[in-house]
Amino acid sequence: MRRAADAGDASSLKAALDWSLEQLGSKLDVLSYNAGRASESFVTGLRLRLSISAVGTLVAGQWFREHARLDRVAKGELPLFLVTGEVLDREPNPEIVSLSAVKAASQTITP
Repeated sequence: MRRAADAGDASSLKAALDWSLEQLGSKLDVLSYNAGRASESFVTGLRLRLSISAVGTLVAGQWFREHARLDRVAKGELPLFLVTGEVLDREPNPEIVSLSAVKAASQTITP
């Protein structure tokens, strides 16, 4: 199952997430957020990357909180929201400093 979305645009991201939920027909156990961009110059790319990584992470996390399967929590099965980031949040790479900065920002957001 695949649907394209602009992860830096809250409406586009929510529409894609809603579509996925509709396709699955039930609440979700896991949502993996893996969006980013590493090809722009620092100044041009920072705003775009912040929008995709940090804001997108917040939007997806807030959406997941409302659409996560909770009926199995009593049995010890918790919903899981995964956010990728490798080690860039803890070990910034000078060659992709803006991506390192936004990965650090996305790892600190609590939906």
